Amino acid sequence: MAALLFSVFINDLSAKLSFDHIVFADDLIFFTDNTSISLVRDTLSNGLEKVHEWCDSKQLFINFSKTKYMIFGQKSDLCLKDKTHSETK
Repeated sequence: MAALLFSVFINDLSAKLSFDHIVFADDLIFFTDNTSISLVRDTLSNGLEKVHEWCDSKQLFINFSKTKYMIFGQKSDLCLKDKTHSETK
């Protein structure tokens, strides 16, 4: 019963998101694709901001220690020149 109630509760979040996403139980995955790493970063950052605003309105919080991201692509296409990201060897 609790899972069903949570699904009903979180259902309005999907209506507010304008990007590709998947909701499974209490997990939310959102994703995008583009040849520009900057546009990918901006899209995902904006998505996270929308989720954060929704959580605030519902008095929920995002557990940032469990928040992860993953980038797929050719190494030559993934050069992150932004100082906030670094490549580990």
